[in-house]
Amino acid sequence: MRLFFIRVQSFGGMLENLMCVDVTFVDGTELNANEAYEAIEDACTKWANETPEGRKAWEDSSEDFNIADLATEICPTLRSYLYKEGISEIEFEQADRSQLNYYDQLLVGIVKEKV
Repeated sequence: MRLFFIRVQSFGGMLENLMCVDVTFVDGTELNANEAYEAIEDACTKWANETPEGRKAWEDSSEDFNIADLATEICPTLRSYLYKEGISEIEFEQADRSQLNYYDQLLVGIVKEKV
């Protein structure tokens, strides 16, 4: 399952950043995007509430722990919480801003008149 997380500028609504997250489930079950997100959220919430390192990571994020924080804080303890929620692997790919294209970007240039 591939999840996409975007960051949009506060003013102007321009796309700033895109993080792709590939999630592999323990038993090969395919969850939908909402279920996968909920599994990640549940694991991170339990990790922050039940471990000193999770609590510290949450506090260090100004209590705003998001996908970029998860990508930098992944550790064996957090991985064990993800596993308990059914996630066996999680990989992150940060798209470079130069790689991003807008959904409404036109793909057809000039169309010639029919002859």
